[in-house]
Amino acid sequence: MQPDEEVVSDVHLFLLELDRTHQLPSRHFGIYPVYFSRFVFRNSAEEEDEEEEETAYHKSDEKAYYKGLQLDDDGDLILPRRHTTCSEVVYLEHALKTRLPDVGLQVWPGCMILCDFIMDNRMTFDDKVVVELGAGTGFSSIVASMFARRVVATDVNADALKACSYNATLNKHLINSKCSKLSATTTTLSSSSSSSSSSSSSCVEVCHFDWFSLSNEKDNFSSTKISSGLKILSTDDTGTDFVLDMDEVDVLIASDVVYSDDVTDAFFRSVYKILRTSLKCKTLVLSVEKRLNFTLEDLDIASPAYKHFRDCLAHLSDLFAENGEKITIDLVTDIRQYFEYQRSHYLELWRLFVEKSDQIKTVA
Repeated sequence: MQPDEEVVSDVHLFLLELDRTHQLPSRHFGIYPVYFSRFVFRNSAEEEDEEEEETAYHKSDEKAYYKGLQLDDDGDLILPRRHTTCSEVVYLEHALKTRLPDVGLQVWPGCMILCDFIMDNRMTFDDKVVVELGAGTGFSSIVASMFARRVVATDVNADALKACSYNATLNKHLINSKCSKLSATTTTLSSSSSSSSSSSSSCVEVCHFDWFSLSNEKDNFSSTKISSGLKILSTDDTGTDFVLDMDEVDVLIASDVVYSDDVTDAFFRSVYKILRTSLKCKTLVLSVEKRLNFTLEDLDIASPAYKHFRDCLAHLSDLFAENGEKITIDLVTDIRQYFEYQRSHYLELWRLFVEKSDQIKTVA
């Protein structure tokens, strides 16, 4: 695919069918018209549990001849109804279609399943410091701020940072009361000074972070010396100098960052350095979509980007094992769906957990 070709996410096509997406003629993200969408979600898992009980297959019921299919006394089909009493909405501004370098201005399916995971595993994020890598529109960061103590959304795209900042403010009604924003004079997450957010802003911090700047393209995972206390120098969405102290971060999240090998490599180099330099245990939650294409190399339908992702994941595990540190990598299944979208079986969510010893080793 050429960089100047435009792509559109299936998520937007689904919302257009539901009439939940509308163009804002007076607004643009760079060259792209801005669209406004409503993402409906349930804030409780109890409703889905009730639905599963209602539609479960009972062998004693002769009329329920297929799982999920039930008939009334007249032989008519009983359709399960989704309750909406606990529904809430995330409001989002985004682009409807973009070129490949600007895909972060859209909402992709991987983001949706990551948000489902956050809702379904809220204790993982409760009272934690969360950093999103490649935040795009800020959707996942907004959902994380419903439970986290602090959230920092990072991206390299200037228009994405603007969208992320605006969307965070647009959804400040969802942010929990414990979530605090850093003041303008605060430069690190570990600073003892704190301040509550103003009425005009959200508690989601937005800052620039380029994965390629953290390690040279020629580096492999372990070619550069790493010392403890990794800090990322950046600026926030207001232009204020910002130092992101990765030692203070509890959870890293990312979605839809696997679409080209060079981006995947830069992502894993950055993740490796962040996880290896930290003095505390960390969790990384990463969602990917297995995109299938016909390749001349294979002369068949294949997913080379996904294969490269799995190779990087295996290499990451090997490197931690070589350095005597334990990393647990799990493919998470059975994630309950809270947001309304068409979930594909090509979506995957991975959880990595790094245990830390009392003394960090230096990687040579």
